[in-house]
Amino acid sequence: MKPDSKHYTVRLELARQLEYPQGDTEHGYELVVPLTRNGRLDVSSWEAHPRTCHVRRFRRGEADVVGHLERERQGRWHFKYKNQQLDEGPSFRFENEQFSLGQYISVRASDGNIYEFAISAVHPAKSQGGDATSPSA
Repeated sequence: MKPDSKHYTVRLELARQLEYPQGDTEHGYELVVPLTRNGRLDVSSWEAHPRTCHVRRFRRGEADVVGHLERERQGRWHFKYKNQQLDEGPSFRFENEQFSLGQYISVRASDGNIYEFAISAVHPAKSQGGDATSPSA
């Protein structure tokens, strides 16, 4: 039987906002997360294998920061970075988000502000193989 989800690489790029009227393609996150066939985070798969869910923060002029996706008992999601004390993460109902091109994800940055990021790419993670299709909406 084919599993209901597999890991995808999801690229988030800073969307247009007051401080960045054109957005910024060199400021964002790459996530490797399990998605269901309808493009939502597969929480059951994450619970079974949380360390397979990676995050890479990239910003112009800064070294990349890597880590993984964590969830607190209260249900709040955040990015846990290796050797960093940054507190960042999705701000609202991350497991209910639709991970498809053009959708937006709100992320609470380490400065406490919430920024909008546009999903610019969704494709099977390299370690998962598969074709170049993304989960359908």
